[in-house]
Amino acid sequence: MRGGGHNTAGSAAADGAVMIDLSRLNDVVVDPLAKRAVAGGGATLAQLDAATQEYGLAVTGGVISHTGIGGLTLGGGMGWLTRRHGLAIDNLLSAEVVTADGRVQRTSETEHPDLFWALCGGGGNFGVVTRFEYRLHEVGPLVQVGLLFFGLDQGADVLALNRRILRDLPADLALLTSGVNAPPAPFVPEEQRFQPGYAMTVVGFGPVEQHAALLDEVRAAVSPMFELVTPMPYVALQ
Repeated sequence: MRGGGHNTAGSAAADGAVMIDLSRLNDVVVDPLAKRAVAGGGATLAQLDAATQEYGLAVTGGVISHTGIGGLTLGGGMGWLTRRHGLAIDNLLSAEVVTADGRVQRTSETEHPDLFWALCGGGGNFGVVTRFEYRLHEVGPLVQVGLLFFGLDQGADVLALNRRILRDLPADLALLTSGVNAPPAPFVPEEQRFQPGYAMTVVGFGPVEQHAALLDEVRAAVSPMFELVTPMPYVALQ
């Protein structure tokens, strides 16, 4: 198994493979001066974000807070901060690994570097990662969020626009377009709730004016059915 990638409790799977539950290894310790965080292999993204955002810091994670950091990090880890700070694995400084023979090893670029290289993309089945050390970056606590929703008949135009914008998108902006049903939220017109369509989410980590300019560009190209534009805590976005 990829270290930390499974937080599922249980003694054995149907095929006889043993499942290892790391969910109790969920502590997160932050050093705000060094901009470092050490997290247990069973921590979730929500736990990591909550601890680091107390100091206005964060590391690239996914976009769903109940994801475990183990599988997320060792699988690359793409999120809202990728354009600004790289993947989660790019910000991994060290890892504590329990290998198949029961040894506990600390790995980094200088300690057991071959094992560290393997964890950072060389494949799976090298051991179970019980602790991750990350490089942190200044983020938030408030970020700018714009969600624009488009109908199914606008899909081709929306996806073409998404592709064009991404070519030159500044690092302080993040863009994610997905096919979803409109939520039953207060900002959604009642007749459009639960209707399928395309949601374009634009997140700004830099100047408000930069974020607003991109939203204007989107609206000028394809008119949304409805939208929500607001500052939001980074942890709420996650």
